[in-house]
Amino acid sequence: MLRSKHASLPILVNGDFYTRAEWMDFMQETGTSGVLLARPALYNTSIVRKPTDSSLPISTYGYDSPLLLDKTTVVQDYLKHCLHYNTHFKN
Repeated sequence: MLRSKHASLPILVNGDFYTRAEWMDFMQETGTSGVLLARPALYNTSIVRKPTDSSLPISTYGYDSPLLLDKTTVVQDYLKHCLHYNTHFKN
């Protein structure tokens, strides 16, 4: 209903989408432009990593996904970026 009244506005939804399959299914079913992730991204920021191998089924993109990096790697990458961009790690 909202989409039909305001077709040019992007519609984003916030929810606990813990797998790529969950948010892609939701977007397809509702016609939303995108989703917002908080807790899933805090748990492991690599949840939004895009696959380089397009042969992987979409259902493999979750917490058991081969796309997820281990938390140590995520933290190390984050700290590298903090040092590179001269920003405080708490930002």
